[in-house]
Amino acid sequence: VNAVSDSGNSSISEIATTNVANDTSDNSNSQNTTSLSATNPTYSDTMLADDNTNTVYVDGSSKTNGNGSSDNPYKTIQSAVNSAADGSTIIISSGTYNIPDKYSYISIKKNLTLMGADDSTVTLNGNSLNIVTIDAKDINVVIKNLIFTNGYARNGAALVVNAYENTYVTVINCNFTGNEAKNTGGAICNRGNLVVINST
Repeated sequence: VNAVSDSGNSSISEIATTNVANDTSDNSNSQNTTSLSATNPTYSDTMLADDNTNTVYVDGSSKTNGNGSSDNPYKTIQSAVNSAADGSTIIISSGTYNIPDKYSYISIKKNLTLMGADDSTVTLNGNSLNIVTIDAKDINVVIKNLIFTNGYARNGAALVVNAYENTYVTVINCNFTGNEAKNTGGAICNRGNLVVINST
C-alpha cells in the first residue's frame, strides 16, 4: 500500500507514489482551511439521479438538482458522477461541498475527469469522513483543481485508490490540507496506479 501524507506546506510535485513510504502525518495549517471555507457558501453533497451528458456541470448554489447542463447544473457532485456518461468531464463551480455522512463519500467507478472550474475555488470538506473513493477496474480517472480538507479515515482520508491492475488515477493541481488517516495515507491511500502532479 502506498500512501501520501497530508502536509500543508510540502509539495507533491510530479511524482508517482510507487515507492512512497507510509505516512499518516498531518502538518497542515488550519487557518488556511478556515479562510477557504469562509469565503465560499457551504453546500451538502447528497445522492440524486438525472440524465446523462458528456460534459457535466455542478453548482452547489443551484436551488434544485438540474440535468447537468451549464444552464441547469447538478446541485451535488455525486449526482453528476452517477449520471455522467463514461469518459465525461465534470466541471464544478466554486463553493464548499460537504460530505454529510459516512455513506455519502464521492464514489467513482467509471472513466471520468472531475475538476474545479478554471479560476474557481472548489473545496471538498470531509467533515471528518472519507471524501473520494475510486473503486473499479479498467478505468482512468483525472482529479484536477480541487481542495481536499477535513477528511478522516482508517486509510486514505481524502482520496482512496483501490487495488485494480488496470485502474489509473492522475491528480493535478490539488491541495490536501487538514486530513488525517488512522493507519496510512492522510492525503492519499494508493493501492492502484497513481501519478500526482503540481499538488501539495
